[in-house]
Amino acid sequence: MKTLNWVVTAIGILGLTGCGSALWDGGNVPNVPTNAPVSQIQAGAGTSIAVGVQAGYGITANTGGAYRLVWTGDAAASGSYRSFQGSIYTAGSIQSVSPNVAAGDYVGQPLAVGGGMRLDFDTIAATDLDGIDFNVTSEPVYFNLVIDGTAQPALVQFPDATTQMQATAPGMPFGLTTQ
Repeated sequence: MKTLNWVVTAIGILGLTGCGSALWDGGNVPNVPTNAPVSQIQAGAGTSIAVGVQAGYGITANTGGAYRLVWTGDAAASGSYRSFQGSIYTAGSIQSVSPNVAAGDYVGQPLAVGGGMRLDFDTIAATDLDGIDFNVTSEPVYFNLVIDGTAQPALVQFPDATTQMQATAPGMPFGLTTQ
């Protein structure tokens, strides 16, 4: 199984390659979901993603509010494209957004919502690795992520600071903090 380890070391290294129209509405979560469970992510640690083999998300972080969210489809195993939509929230502001997605995929601009800001995306992936690097001015960062229109928390991985092991999202939406 081919795996890639991603560690956020710099923001702004990924390039913008396409835009489309937003179909994702934030999963009907219009405001920052401050009542969602929050976990502590290990800053500077990587997460393993089986690119093209297992559909899912990986999240890494660095100090100073730097985050990387990546996702991949499972076309090498299933022969099908997967749809990935999501929203990223913070009570502060979202800055330095650098998407790495295919032409025709959508990554919006940060927008003001009740309690802070939100960034939406709506993409398709098969065997590639797509993602977004971004900075926030306030933690926790909340995520509401779906694959093929369904929340699948077991397919969202991050390095847990408490256990020093890979963890999965406790539910959707959920939050992460490095503090």
